[in-house]
Amino acid sequence: MAGVIGLTSAPASSQEGGSIPDDPAWIPMQELTTGIKPPDNVVVRIWQDVLQAEADTIRSGDGQIYVRGERTTLPDDGFRPSDFLWARFEAEGAEYIVSIMGQRPPACDNGPNSATATTIHSVCPARLTTIPKDGSNATTVEQPGACAIWPSQAVEPEPNTGSFAKMEGDIISLEAMQNGTPVPDCRLTFSLEE
Repeated sequence: MAGVIGLTSAPASSQEGGSIPDDPAWIPMQELTTGIKPPDNVVVRIWQDVLQAEADTIRSGDGQIYVRGERTTLPDDGFRPSDFLWARFEAEGAEYIVSIMGQRPPACDNGPNSATATTIHSVCPARLTTIPKDGSNATTVEQPGACAIWPSQAVEPEPNTGSFAKMEGDIISLEAMQNGTPVPDCRLTFSLEE
């Protein structure tokens, strides 16, 4: 596989394969939370364009952001603290990193925000980065509609809740699960074709 050529997206109800609790191929996506000066990390580099655009927008205004409830000036070499979900897979001469960045609306739809809201996921763009092991250039593609649940941000941790990823053949799938049940219409797939 030289790179990513095709992309498809389909709701969970039309997908085949085991459910998350029953299929060990599903892995929980890892969380990465950055500060104003993020680490040199492959996931941060994948989203560098978004981080830079946000920083430029902040600096074109008053340059102020809130960090842990405190108003502060964004340094010239800094970025808005951000949250990411990511998973890594390897196959046939390439490494694949699928990631989601928590962004402010309208980039992400963070759902209803009320005392009676039961939806805890955000719907955000996802990126798939293919890094060939032969040293050739990495490629990144993006598509909308990934459901993201950050378990560490839940008020009360819930069992079997989070975002999960699976690589099966030429497909990498993302899905969110809340209390052990897949969130309806939340499966997003990236198709890897030669």
